[in-house]
Amino acid sequence: NELPGSYLFGESGPSSNSPQYAKDAFKNLGISYQFYKHLLQRDSLDNRGMLLKATVHVKLDQGRGCQGDNAFFMGAPLNLMVFAEDGQYLVNPAGALDITAHELTHGVTSTESNLKYQNESGAINEALSDIFGSGAEAWSHSGGSTSGNPSQGIKPTQNNWTLGETAAQTNNMRRYFYDPQKDGQSKDSYQSRNVCQSSSNCPDSGYVHTNSGIMNLAFYLLSQGGTHPRNTTSNQVNGIGIEKALRIYYHAAINTFTSSTGFQTARTLLAKSAETIYGKCSTEWTAVNESYDAVQVPGTWTKCSGGGGGGGTGGGSGSACATESLTNNLNQGTQVQQSLRSFRDEQLSQSELGKRIEQLYYKHTDEIKELIKSDWILRLSGLRLIMRATYSLKQDGDKFVPLNNGYSRLAALFLDRANKKGSDELKNDMGELKDLISQLKGLTKKDMLALIGIAPLPSP
Repeated sequence: NELPGSYLFGESGPSSNSPQYAKDAFKNLGISYQFYKHLLQRDSLDNRGMLLKATVHVKLDQGRGCQGDNAFFMGAPLNLMVFAEDGQYLVNPAGALDITAHELTHGVTSTESNLKYQNESGAINEALSDIFGSGAEAWSHSGGSTSGNPSQGIKPTQNNWTLGETAAQTNNMRRYFYDPQKDGQSKDSYQSRNVCQSSSNCPDSGYVHTNSGIMNLAFYLLSQGGTHPRNTTSNQVNGIGIEKALRIYYHAAINTFTSSTGFQTARTLLAKSAETIYGKCSTEWTAVNESYDAVQVPGTWTKCSGGGGGGGTGGGSGSACATESLTNNLNQGTQVQQSLRSFRDEQLSQSELGKRIEQLYYKHTDEIKELIKSDWILRLSGLRLIMRATYSLKQDGDKFVPLNNGYSRLAALFLDRANKKGSDELKNDMGELKDLISQLKGLTKKDMLALIGIAPLPSP
């Protein structure tokens, strides 16, 4: 029989006598979908609700690049996740949530950057699938469900940092984020990567499954912190947590990666995404750079003299200067930014209003930043907005606490200007953002964060 095989059941779900492997595929595709929906606000492979399809019990004559024990994604027109097993190396790969989410992520990549499945771009393609596969498993194990994200956040365990541990029958079929070389074949630094000697002597599409370990380790260190497991490098990475790490990688993969992105370009773009979401010189931006130093991917960056600190909404290189001009003190300015951004990270995801504002803002972050750079009225409006935010704080120890001092009118003026200058898609969403802001009464901590979330710090 040829793929996609015999039809068993659809969205209504399996019956009691449906094959167990098919039931498992249905369940794990559902969990993977909910992970993308709730954590990353994505609707299926194409972000437009594409139907998820899978085939199980596939028998391959020669495997797909290796042996009959395999799982893979077939792109358009099938857009199909295929789970094959001979039983020697893999048993029921569809029953492993991390493998299922891994294959689904290949589908996401195919509709976005469409990273070429060869050499460095192919290794990044593989690594992204490993990262979001493990992320989906950790999200589910932490309590994520159809109801929403885990109430206490994502708390990964050691098993979540091993890909395929429930299905793989041999060590070389697993992948270890915390020590890629543990599988006996993966690479854990750019300097030790496998390089094709010639186009005719280039196995595994240019070593995509072994060189992926480089990005896997960088992601692990970004999330959990630490140093290189085999002391290849000595720099210490301060972990930012898996949720922030996933958001940074998703933002880069969706918005900036292209079909030919390699490791050095990926490093630059990931740092840019960290800057866009959390601010230049933030803890997150610093950690991205440190994580790629740790795996020896070349890149140029300069540590900030004031030390990074805690997240932001994408102010770019001028954000610290703008706040300094308001406070006349760089250290205090950094504390103000850190407090505002920490409040936002803690609170935005806890209300449906905040979630929607966050979704709309991240969708248009890059365009809003460009508008601020090119339009002095927007720059002034944004500056007034952040001034009001800054001066509506009172110092409490080493943090700043918001006072009741509403400024939704200023936010509305900012959005009005963006609406006039922006693209048609931005204009459509600006209207919804204004409606959301009009629902805010007074200024609670959560309301303030929603407003900070839509207004990047302006460049001077």
